[in-house]
Amino acid sequence: MNQRIDIFTLLILLLLPASQVFGQTNVSVFVEPYAIPSLPGLHSFAAAQYNGKWILIGGRTDGLHQRQPTTSFLSVNSNTKIYVVDPVLKNVWSASVTALPVALSDQLQSTNMLFCYDSSKLYIAGGYGYSVAANDHKTYTSLVVVDLPGLVNAVVNANPVGSYFRQLNDNLFALTGGQMAKLGDMFLMVGGHKFDGRYNPNNGPSFTQVYSNQVRKFKISDDGVNLGISYQQSITDVNQLHRRDYNMAPQVFPDRKLGYTAFSGVFQPAANLPFLNPVDIDTVSYTPNTTFSQLLNHYHSGKFSVYDSTENLMHSIFLGGMAQFYYDAGGNLEQDNAVPFVSTIGKVTRDANGLMTETKIGDLPALLGSGAELILNHNLSLYANEVIKLNAINADTVLAGYLVGGIQSIAPNIFFVNTGTQSSAVNTVYKVFLVKQTGPIPVSLLHFRGNKVNNGTLLEWKTAWEQNNSHFILERSVNAVDYLPLTNITGAGNSSTSNTYEYMDIAPAKGLNYYRLKQVDTDGKFSYSSVILVRYESGDDPFLVYPNPVNDKLVLEFSHTMPGQMLLKIFDVKGNLVGSQAVTTASRQINMNVSALAAGVYFLHVEHDNKSYMNKFVKE
Repeated sequence: MNQRIDIFTLLILLLLPASQVFGQTNVSVFVEPYAIPSLPGLHSFAAAQYNGKWILIGGRTDGLHQRQPTTSFLSVNSNTKIYVVDPVLKNVWSASVTALPVALSDQLQSTNMLFCYDSSKLYIAGGYGYSVAANDHKTYTSLVVVDLPGLVNAVVNANPVGSYFRQLNDNLFALTGGQMAKLGDMFLMVGGHKFDGRYNPNNGPSFTQVYSNQVRKFKISDDGVNLGISYQQSITDVNQLHRRDYNMAPQVFPDRKLGYTAFSGVFQPAANLPFLNPVDIDTVSYTPNTTFSQLLNHYHSGKFSVYDSTENLMHSIFLGGMAQFYYDAGGNLEQDNAVPFVSTIGKVTRDANGLMTETKIGDLPALLGSGAELILNHNLSLYANEVIKLNAINADTVLAGYLVGGIQSIAPNIFFVNTGTQSSAVNTVYKVFLVKQTGPIPVSLLHFRGNKVNNGTLLEWKTAWEQNNSHFILERSVNAVDYLPLTNITGAGNSSTSNTYEYMDIAPAKGLNYYRLKQVDTDGKFSYSSVILVRYESGDDPFLVYPNPVNDKLVLEFSHTMPGQMLLKIFDVKGNLVGSQAVTTASRQINMNVSALAAGVYFLHVEHDNKSYMNKFVKE
């Protein structure tokens, strides 16, 4: 059931963005879709990277699990492949795990494994899935150590992969839905549970479930062939550590020591609701923070951390997922105890005194992010626990990493109506850009949305306040990669009050239309909003172009005559104007000579009667 939170809390939260202090470094993010052909849809997998390549193991290929025990966590939707991905060249290689020994093959197909990696090894513990040996679903009890250089080379060259895996069985590792980390030579496994049997939301007799309630600590002895572990004293807290399916983000604490913070997760011991308070963890101790409530981004999602060593500010950024609280289209904070899918990009900041605050800094283009992983850009300067060093970044905007996989849902709450078609595993990668700004953020964007109105798209956005805002450029893409401007709208400059802007796209493309805002400061600096998507399943294109692909003569055919003068403009994929032509005709058909164009993808703009139309063609 949705409900508004109390007005006092709401006012506090809405004031947070405006409370930024002059001289501090603000961080925000925006995302861009990034298509990698042949990349499958996956979620809840183990991930690592080596020498610029990603390694993806396990997880699932369907969407949110169904409620019915007979249809939930079906083995047919287990990921049976090891994927190696070159994100720059967009190459994808794969190798099957089914030829490996059964005990290893079963575990590498499981979901919600605990994992971490260093420069050359990926460590995988536990995971839940169907076991051929047990003829039932179970939580696995093994640690798997993966030789990353050898595995990557074997997969890329289509060689056998079995020799690059070693497996050690121990009940210590019987966990799923927890998080694993490595600090120095110490390994930490935080939270999670042991879940054996078939899932049943009614707590039927088909399964057993035991939460760890622990930070389990161990060290590994490894001579390259033989594996061994030494137990370290575990930490137990049946209240604060009774959590799973959460985000654990690397941290630089106010005393400048490295560690991790467990954010949110489920379920509270006395309620089927997420935890709201975080827990700080290092190799020695843990510290629950009961004075701060995290309202956004409660389930496992993509995340990364950024530390400002000058100001001693720790920023933890979370990308979508599921949450008990979210902002509605009007900027109001809503509470939904069903914990729906959200698009929220949230940021939790810890200052030098340990005070934590939370702000919403954007939205993903859809209800996605749950079960995704954020694969960092290793060209950035990082601490040993992979916190980004903000002060080593000289540019205003840098690539922080890639949001990979996860679940995308068609609606916030689908669990009780889920037939397997309401959500899916994501195969679109999103580039995640980190924006570094000194001083107050120029514009506080409350929302940016698009709605179908008749045969067009009404784009509307609202700012809470603006500082040195020159203008907005509204851009549209038909492939989520190549954007072209629709219009330029002057901003309010300096305004302490909210402002609302509108634009009608009268000629959206058939199919998918991606929109984003480019906000330009008075000094020329700019930043992008999140991307919104509007789909038109039917209806005529503004005009047809054929043949497509074309060699020399391109034909434009309109559904009706276009009296008066029209201006034809051709743009390349970078947005450069490469040709233009003024035409006056009473005919519905226009011929254009494009023989001089180089081979590639182009966008044709037609401007007529104060209206703008666009279509795409390929020059052979």
